[in-house]
Amino acid sequence: GPHDPEIARQLERQDRELLRLLQALDARNAWSTTTLLVLSDHGMAEVSRRIDPLSALRAGGVRAKASLGGGMANVYLERSEQRDEALAILRESKHIRVYASGTAPAELRVHAGERAGQLLLTTEPPYAFSSSRSPAGSQPSLEPAVIERPQGGHGYAPEHADMGAIFFALGRGVRAGTRIESLQAIDVAPTIARLLGIDPPSASEGEPVA
Repeated sequence: GPHDPEIARQLERQDRELLRLLQALDARNAWSTTTLLVLSDHGMAEVSRRIDPLSALRAGGVRAKASLGGGMANVYLERSEQRDEALAILRESKHIRVYASGTAPAELRVHAGERAGQLLLTTEPPYAFSSSRSPAGSQPSLEPAVIERPQGGHGYAPEHADMGAIFFALGRGVRAGTRIESLQAIDVAPTIARLLGIDPPSASEGEPVA
């Protein structure tokens, strides 16, 4: 989880490696031609409750597979005609938002395609989707199970405070002392493209950081 002592130890290791990189760039006098960006792709929320949607579907006679991870899950039904049945089962949980393929809110940037399931599920911390590995004979349920040792999870709505990430920039094209209140992850690719003097990716939606 985000507050586990192991996190601090890992950050110290990464700091040492970053220091090696900075010292090497200094030694080579490379800053006039180099821009260093340091960022994380997402934040991490503490997760203490696990939801297993597949267990409830199996109990209701709906066979499916799922891509489970943190605050989002794609559900792939074995029989597409059971979609409405699956929707009804999963909507019994007050901790899950369920969307049929193609109906998710635009801000989630989830597009119906061959990689998408027939159903998209979302939840919020401290809940997360994962397999419960319930013992044989136990009663399947959508009721969240307690995770004995809190874990870290992501895949939640980007506006959630715990999903915030870092962004530092140094070197060519960066004005020293500049502070940016916030930016979106989708702004990173066009920013790099501008630094390289090339066009941004054709499907990018962000704006380069000034």
